[in-house]
Amino acid sequence: MDVVHRDTTSSTLWTESEKDAARHSATFERIARSGLALRGSTALIERVRKEL
Repeated sequence: MDVVHRDTTSSTLWTESEKDAARHSATFERIARSGLALRGSTALIERVRKEL
C-alpha cells in the first residue's frame, strides 16, 4: 500500500488509503509534466530577475 506524507504550515498529514494515494500520485505526475525543462526554467528565472 502506498502512503503519502505531507507537511503543512500547521500539521502533518498521512494519507494511507490506496484511492487517496493514487489521486495524489496522479496529481503529482500531472504537475511534474507541466513544469519547464532546465533551459526553459533558467530563461524564465533570468527574465524575472531582469524585471526586478
